[in-house]
Amino acid sequence: MRDLPGFRRKLGDFADGLVRKDEKLVGRELAIRIRLHITEDGGVAADTLIASSGVAAADSAAVRLARTVRFTPGRFEGEIVPMYVVMPIRFIFPE
Repeated sequence: MRDLPGFRRKLGDFADGLVRKDEKLVGRELAIRIRLHITEDGGVAADTLIASSGVAAADSAAVRLARTVRFTPGRFEGEIVPMYVVMPIRFIFPE
């Protein structure tokens, strides 16, 4: 996935805040997958958590952040159409 403007920074800020709240995350890696319904204007209309990290705070924050992303609308036969994408998010907390 390409780097979405500002999204990587938002994730980094969130990850820093998580470590400050829960030092047990240091040295861990969290993987989250979210299914997003993208509208014709590139906004997120709905989301579904399809793979949890096992850390509820990380899951809910990742979903909130994913909803802020603006996508390029999907196209089918030249027409702009709604689409679904699966967004993987991975937090790595180095030791």
